[in-house]
Amino acid sequence: MNINLINPSFSPDVPPPEDQIKAEMMRHGFPPVSVIRDGKMHRFPTSDKKGDDAGWYIFFDDQIPAGMFGDWRRGSEFSFCCTIGRELSADELAAHTRAMAEAKKARDDERAALAEDATRRAADIYAAASPATIDHPYLARKKVHAFEGVKSSNGKLCTPIRDYKGALSSLQFIDPDGNKKFLYGGEVKNRFFLIGAPGTKIFLCEGYATGATIHAATGCAVLVCFSASNLPNVARLVRTRFGSVEIVIAADNDENGIGKKYADEAAGHVGATVVMPPEVGQDVNDFANGGGDVSALLCPKKKEWLVAADDFASQPVPIKWLIKNWIPENSTIMMHGPSGSGKTFLILDMAAHIAGGKEKWCGAKVKAAPVVYLCGEGHAGLRARLAAWKQYNGDAPLSMWIAQSALDLDTDEGRQTAL
Repeated sequence: MNINLINPSFSPDVPPPEDQIKAEMMRHGFPPVSVIRDGKMHRFPTSDKKGDDAGWYIFFDDQIPAGMFGDWRRGSEFSFCCTIGRELSADELAAHTRAMAEAKKARDDERAALAEDATRRAADIYAAASPATIDHPYLARKKVHAFEGVKSSNGKLCTPIRDYKGALSSLQFIDPDGNKKFLYGGEVKNRFFLIGAPGTKIFLCEGYATGATIHAATGCAVLVCFSASNLPNVARLVRTRFGSVEIVIAADNDENGIGKKYADEAAGHVGATVVMPPEVGQDVNDFANGGGDVSALLCPKKKEWLVAADDFASQPVPIKWLIKNWIPENSTIMMHGPSGSGKTFLILDMAAHIAGGKEKWCGAKVKAAPVVYLCGEGHAGLRARLAAWKQYNGDAPLSMWIAQSALDLDTDEGRQTAL
């Protein structure tokens, strides 16, 4: 069926909204879902476990279908607007903004109701649980202590998840085989479990066994964040609450690199140090039980920040250029000037020379490299300028990519979209 017969706003060259939404959700690791675009909250399973409905979505059947989706368990959420083969008009952008505001409110209301119910259930379960002991199979296998606050409930290790004020919001359960599960609906984002008393150094990590291992080796306070994606959130809380305290993030060395990715992100936000076991597949507890030197791993010798000028000058390093004498590699530069002075033309010309592998730009030698051009508006003008550049300089392919919309790379959602 020709989609233009249903919605004349769509170009026949773009996939139907249902296919676009399904593809976007699958791109973020969600299973294929038949989406109902009625502006209401819908849940769906994200695993094959019975009763799992942690996935959610809200999509509107507007002229430009758009909405949000996510996973309560992972604490992830994404927004998406269907492509229609052209730029949106002012009215369409306004309608999209209203739809997204409605979707966010519905998401927030649903999330708040789930969290409130989970808080009540967590308090009842935790009050009825017994203090955990070292003979719990999981603790015995991991060779870690049951520190204050950890309990046992129906044979499972029960770890409280609290906010920065100490209020209980959820629980994590670990069975004797090490399988982990959170209390459904409980809030985990910006929450943690604290081992020890905060001092001049605080460690952050993902799991309880890792946190217990770190505290036993260092005596320092450890905040167990329960997931890699929560490390940046808790790191910001620690920096705000404890000011100049030294923060060390102990990352899991996951095969997919997720542990290091979020640890580096957290470190970038708060100026923390990242440490990680050397072998892929290890966390700090694995490293310790494998005979590794935990103290050396957790407290490495710091690289000197200051260096003597004589030593600094004794090892000159040649500058590497993208455009000789204009744009060095591995650098940040800024071009500024009054409106209409030709800034965009100049930057686009430089970028296209680099992306197109041209030998020289205005007589300066050029090194070929991929280019990403972030453009939040004015795509029509940019399209014409780039087409004219290609026509004038030869219609050879460019190793260059253009952003289709504005994107805030200082946010988690922005970085996830860019990736």
